[in-house]
Amino acid sequence: MGRLRLAIAMAALALPLVFAASSSAAGSDARERAAAKAFADAAAELTASVRQTAPTVRINREAIRTDCFGRQLQRAKQAGVPSDALGTVAHQGNGLLHELVYEPTIPALERFVARLDRVRTSDRVLRAGRAAWRRHLAAFRVYAALNVPLDACAQLTAWVDGGGTGPLMPSVDFTAALRELQSGGAGAREQRMREAAAQLRARGQTKQRADRFGFSTAFAEHVAIYAGVVASYGPVG
Repeated sequence: MGRLRLAIAMAALALPLVFAASSSAAGSDARERAAAKAFADAAAELTASVRQTAPTVRINREAIRTDCFGRQLQRAKQAGVPSDALGTVAHQGNGLLHELVYEPTIPALERFVARLDRVRTSDRVLRAGRAAWRRHLAAFRVYAALNVPLDACAQLTAWVDGGGTGPLMPSVDFTAALRELQSGGAGAREQRMREAAAQLRARGQTKQRADRFGFSTAFAEHVAIYAGVVASYGPVG
């Protein structure tokens, strides 16, 4: 009888601990679901803001005449310009395109990152996704510093006419932009964004809302503009 009373007493003592642990877990889950909603809300605002910059990007593309990039690079290849020089110039062209396409979106991206930073979360996947966006913003600022010259097409044409020797645009310092492009970091960052988007779904967000956290969804129109110009390069390396 004594052992039975002891067992009952111990069980009675344990019950509050079980309830407390359960309540704590439920509270933590609720907080993380709220964080996921806040991330998704911020991504929705980013997507809408970025979409509004697409007309400006198209105007910039026409002003700089990016349609000539691929044509001139192919002409240089046919003229026998060495492949290493072509590859370098193609990378430089990519840097210029990054500025043209993504520089107008920097204010929206700054607001997005600031909004994410205000969200409290212990979710490692969401924190990694947030860090990836923060690093993307830093990369965009590097490209924005290039200051694409309005006569970029004319300078590229003159470079090809001169046999592809010497620097493409002496007034532009490509060092930081090329380092960023060749680091391969963008792909890894966008993978962390996709993983965070999947985590948003796991924490109760719809697929449509969660997918906006991924770069290729939030910047869909800009990615298409960039890819279209790069595709015109053809094989240049």
